[in-house]
Amino acid sequence: MSLTRADDHIGDVAVDPQDPSDRSDYDISPIGALALAEHFIETWRPLLKLANTLQRRVRARDNHFCQVPGCSRAAVHTHHIIPVSQGGSDDPENLISLCAAHHLCGIHGGRMRVTGTAPDNLVWEFELRRSYVAAA
Repeated sequence: MSLTRADDHIGDVAVDPQDPSDRSDYDISPIGALALAEHFIETWRPLLKLANTLQRRVRARDNHFCQVPGCSRAAVHTHHIIPVSQGGSDDPENLISLCAAHHLCGIHGGRMRVTGTAPDNLVWEFELRRSYVAAA
């Protein structure tokens, strides 16, 4: 059994799908592939809306910026002020937006701490980690 496409006939001449010389219309050029991709995106764009997750809502509330005072970097992480393991919740008041550096190196690196409730009642503590030089 062979499958044929509706356009497997050119004029009165049948195109043989098994013959490589007759398959030029099956190959897609880079320009054709780009046009196909653009068509796909435009067709499905209305269905590809971003998910309305809690993290996205928190970052939108914080204008997509890190909430550490003086930082102007984009927020890419959402941090629990009170960790869930210590009884904290996933409520927006317990979540703040942070850049990767402040979240990973500052908060989880032990260099800073945040307490309070987001977004308006935050208390920041800085320079928590001290360096010690071993005495000879």
